[in-house]
Amino acid sequence: MKHYMSLILVMACLVWASPCLADVPIEVTSDSMTYSSSGQEVVFEGNVHVIRSDMQIWAAKMTIYFSGSGDSGDSGSAPTSAMDPGDIQKIVATGGVRLSSGGRTGTCGTATYFVDQGLLQMDGNPELTDGANTIQGKTIKYWVHSNRSEVVGDDNQRVRATFSSPEDSGADLP
Repeated sequence: MKHYMSLILVMACLVWASPCLADVPIEVTSDSMTYSSSGQEVVFEGNVHVIRSDMQIWAAKMTIYFSGSGDSGDSGSAPTSAMDPGDIQKIVATGGVRLSSGGRTGTCGTATYFVDQGLLQMDGNPELTDGANTIQGKTIKYWVHSNRSEVVGDDNQRVRATFSSPEDSGADLP
């Protein structure tokens, strides 16, 4: 059980690309959780809800994929590398994904965090909203370490951004 709590903390910090502080409590609830050492994954399924003091996430399913072999290298102890945060490859949330943080919201069909790239990718009609400002596209990408984002469209789903501005800024336009 101790390993699962550590995993939940790591998962929530990595997938949602916000700074992780050891003393910030994170709660994950779901209808079920399955750990597969042979499949190198942990799956939270059914009404997944991640709560942290500065954000919340909802999804139908959240899967954590590991790259480790499941062998710690120490023949005298149980395998632990699958629970080592350094072995997490990616975390995928699917099914009506919603994110909320400080008045900002996001929705998409699938949100994937690629650990090695520090990349959060939103697919499936992604939309981000901050007050009256919104952005939509085919894919929204956010690189955590460089604080860079990209919204990609295609022929079927172009990028659409709506920004609010003051009605009268007081400046005369030529």
